[in-house]
Amino acid sequence: MGALSVKGPGELEYREGNSPERSQGQVAVRVNACGICGTDLGLYRRGETEYPYFGHEFFCIVKGIGCDIKDLQVRGGS
Repeated sequence: MGALSVKGPGELEYREGNSPERSQGQVAVRVNACGICGTDLGLYRRGETEYPYFGHEFFCIVKGIGCDIKDLQVRGGS
């Protein structure tokens, strides 16, 4: 799993990490695309790191669900 985070003004950093374990009420997804909005650009330009991850408004594929999730289905594919 990777994440793009704000490192400083005008500077982003890509970090690899382990996928967190799913627990009750949680869903694992594979992100296919992510939107960048004006709020994200402002954080990037100012180098604000209190909200460290860059981007939101994700397009995802459900890859795993917690045992109590009943209204989603896991999708295959790469």
